[in-house]
Amino acid sequence: MSPSGTATTTFRELVKIVGAAHVLTDAADLLVYESDGLTHYRQRPRAIVLPGSTAEVAAVVKWCHATGTPYVPRGAGILEVRVTPVEHSLTALSLLDQGHVRHAAGIAFASHLAARRVSERMAQACAERLTVAGIPAQIRRVEDTSALHPGASLAVWTETTTGALLGADRIGAPRRSAEGIGRFVAAALLADITTGATVDRHLTDQVVLFAALARGRSSYRVPQGTDHLESNLWLAEHSGARVQVHDRQVHIEGIGLQR
Repeated sequence: MSPSGTATTTFRELVKIVGAAHVLTDAADLLVYESDGLTHYRQRPRAIVLPGSTAEVAAVVKWCHATGTPYVPRGAGILEVRVTPVEHSLTALSLLDQGHVRHAAGIAFASHLAARRVSERMAQACAERLTVAGIPAQIRRVEDTSALHPGASLAVWTETTTGALLGADRIGAPRRSAEGIGRFVAAALLADITTGATVDRHLTDQVVLFAALARGRSSYRVPQGTDHLESNLWLAEHSGARVQVHDRQVHIEGIGLQR
């Protein structure tokens, strides 16, 4: 439905970008968009913009940034994934021994924050904490100017002598200092390493489904149990895999799925 006269004036630049028929402001139209799939949270927007291309999406976001207008992408829809099956079954994973941490590497990314040296400060704070723990770290600093908005993130990972990979990360947020991000990432990584785990807390549950499809027995050590791990183990069992968890060791007898 076309926007009202007042709304047309307020959002005339958006109308120029996507067309009047794709800027909704009538109360009846906005009611539908008070929430996405998570209906517990509701907030009526001032307008709904329906871009028809990636170029229009970029233009709308630029307008919101230039005018200081908050926006929220609506969560919903269908995600279609197409995969090509492997010719043979996946290989089971056997990784119970963490080995020794060789070094740490990472990326400190910041967009439009070069003047505040955010990427450098994140990297330095993280590297200092890891160095104290006996882990040399090489964290690459990236200063970006192509993003539409300022932002920052830090990701750091380690590789051990047995091939275990563990990582940690954190994104920037208002009132979250660069040094605080660096220290948080280092602390999270060291916490997982200290447990003797062969995967980090985020990879813990992601390995499950691949192990369930593989042929043979997969075994690995986790830093801690999580709700996501329990959920994926439940799913693996109901897919035919046999699961055993003991003393932070996860054992999965896969179904050997193949083409």
